[in-house]
Amino acid sequence: MFAVFIHGNPTESIIIETDLAAPTGLNIASWWGIREFQVHLAKCDVECAKCDGPENTDCTDCYGLMELRDGSCHCKIGSYKVKILPCLTDLCVECKPCPDACK
Repeated sequence: MFAVFIHGNPTESIIIETDLAAPTGLNIASWWGIREFQVHLAKCDVECAKCDGPENTDCTDCYGLMELRDGSCHCKIGSYKVKILPCLTDLCVECKPCPDACK
């Protein structure tokens, strides 16, 4: 299961709960565990490679085929923006070349 939280708050709470109960007739407590837990903190909006702040208008550099215009990253002419979900790395948005219909 993946969960992606995008927020602008300085803090975030993660609560993990279960409704597991011991199987009927057994005198043991049920158990569960976490195999992997990753938290990725980024100071920039997902479209920015580098930034001066958290908003998508605070970009100072862009990824891949994106270009910087007025502090925001945009796909170059002849390409379109695709969000990569779940976003598990720094690269959550990319530009793909347009088929003939979007040129």
